[in-house]
Amino acid sequence: MSERIAVMILGPLGDVINTSGIFKKIRKNYPNSEISIITTNRGVPATKGIPEIDNVYFIDKSKPNYNKNLDTIKLGLSLRNKFDTVIVLDNSLRCAIGAFLTGAKHRIGRGRELRELFLTDIIPYKKEEKNGEIHVSEHYARCLKPLGLYEENIDTYFEFSKEDENRVNELLKTKDVVYTG
Repeated sequence: MSERIAVMILGPLGDVINTSGIFKKIRKNYPNSEISIITTNRGVPATKGIPEIDNVYFIDKSKPNYNKNLDTIKLGLSLRNKFDTVIVLDNSLRCAIGAFLTGAKHRIGRGRELRELFLTDIIPYKKEEKNGEIHVSEHYARCLKPLGLYEENIDTYFEFSKEDENRVNELLKTKDVVYTG
C-alpha cells in the first residue's frame, strides 16, 4: 500500500529526535509511502539524521512577524490535499486545527481541549502519561495505534554519520571520553 503520511511535531530539535522511532516504524510497515514531517525551523536540523523522512515542511519561528496560531493555519492550508494521514504529536489545539486544514482523511492525535473535533482517531491519555512517568518517545509512539504499528517501548532511532562520530570524538578528546556508536 502506498500512502502519504505526515508527522506533525512543532517542538524544538529534541522533540524531533524523540520522534525518530516513529519514522522507522512507519517506513518498515509502509515501505512505498511518502513520509513527511511538519515541524519548525528549530526542528529541521534533526531531520537530517532521520533517513526515513522524504519531505520536510516547517514554520519559521525566527521570522519577525511570526504568529504561532496564524502560521500554523497558513501552513495547514498550504499543505491541503498533500497527505492521506497526519499524525499530530503536539498536544495543542492549533496543531489539531492545522492537521484538519491539510484535508487529510485520517488525523491521529490526543483528544483534549476540543482537539477531538479536528481529529478522526483519538488516542486517550493513560495515567502514566498524565503523570510524566514514561519517556516522551513512548508517548509519541502510542499515536501509532490507529495504524496498527504500536509496540510498547519503541526504540529511539537516530542515525549518525561517520563524520558526526569523528567530530564528537574530537570534541570529547579533551574529556578523555570516546564515543562509540
